[in-house]
Amino acid sequence: MTQTVPGFLEDRSDEPLAPDKFCPACRRTLFYEDFDRNEFSGDGYYTYCKSCRAAKVKDKQDPPPQLDTMDVAPIAPDIPKGAVPSGILTGIPIPENVEIPMPGVYAWFTPKNWRVVAIHHSADPEKRAGTIKGDLWLEKKHKDMSDRDFKREMDLDHTIAEGDPFYATFNRSLHQRRCTYDPTRPLCRCWDFGRAHPAIVCFQLDEKLKVRVLWSTIYSNLTIYQLVPMVIAETNARFPEATVRDYGDPAGAQETDKGATTNILLDTFKIKLIYRFSFIEEGTKMIDQKLMVQNDGIPGLLIDHCNTDLLDGFESGYVIDVGASGKDTEGRAKNSPKKDGWYEHVMDALRYGIINVFSIFPEQDGEAQKAWEKIGLWRTNAQHAQREAAQDPMEEFNA
Repeated sequence: MTQTVPGFLEDRSDEPLAPDKFCPACRRTLFYEDFDRNEFSGDGYYTYCKSCRAAKVKDKQDPPPQLDTMDVAPIAPDIPKGAVPSGILTGIPIPENVEIPMPGVYAWFTPKNWRVVAIHHSADPEKRAGTIKGDLWLEKKHKDMSDRDFKREMDLDHTIAEGDPFYATFNRSLHQRRCTYDPTRPLCRCWDFGRAHPAIVCFQLDEKLKVRVLWSTIYSNLTIYQLVPMVIAETNARFPEATVRDYGDPAGAQETDKGATTNILLDTFKIKLIYRFSFIEEGTKMIDQKLMVQNDGIPGLLIDHCNTDLLDGFESGYVIDVGASGKDTEGRAKNSPKKDGWYEHVMDALRYGIINVFSIFPEQDGEAQKAWEKIGLWRTNAQHAQREAAQDPMEEFNA
């Protein structure tokens, strides 16, 4: 008799079951009688044997007990913390308390939760001051490199740009002086427009025509309508009852066409912007002249310590633009400042003020000539400003 595979439509209770059904759970080949009937399956029986099915049902109804565990945070290593020594990593926004896992290594998180690890040369014991090898290495480096290059390369000073300073005669210890506001003297407010990084420089002239820079700042991403009210409010707070004279570039931030910024200032904020056309070289030579030490032993340009960007620009951020070849288009050695996108704006604002307030004195004779020679090469530009005050500032552009 030929045996057929029983199905759910057939009654095979009287026939012996062949041990040919495999249970994948216990991995045994059993008789059909070891499987429960399932009319919806192909062979009429469940896939798993009775004992395996019973175990699975029990696990669902009564799952095995879970271990009573709790999340335990890993123990953070006890890393010493402290402040970064002065003279190291200058110009980088660093928290007051940073991790110092070892000498010369400093770690912290930025406001956007980026991990920063700075490695100073003192992390190497053979390059660390106070050791025999370290002192010898430092002595050799100071001989091979200038102080400026050493600070930039070895002390990771980010305020020092690559290149030579444009104003080589600037000396922070000489030109940085405490400058106080004198309400009896006019306040020169100098503007450098531009949406990216507009800049403001405020200075006064003393009785010896020395430029005393009282305050300066660089803003970011401001339109003219946002910038001007902020500057006016800052001026009123810092220099109450000041007689303000505003100086700037006639082109300014050309939002629509030439002189658009000047129109906005005049029409909306009632500011009289004094300006005149000049070449960059003319203004930089005037600043060079003011940086020189005068007969009284004091330079003609003094900058208060609060002007950090301006001081950093003079010292190292405002550099000579040598380009790839060090030559201009006519093959001459370049002698122009590099447009770095930051320091150039505050330096330009100062230049606009000085180029307008001072100008080369005219030919004079007799006692007048001697008087101008005593106070220096430049004279105040008050007559020019008074003459321009009665004219339309947009006259040359509308012609």
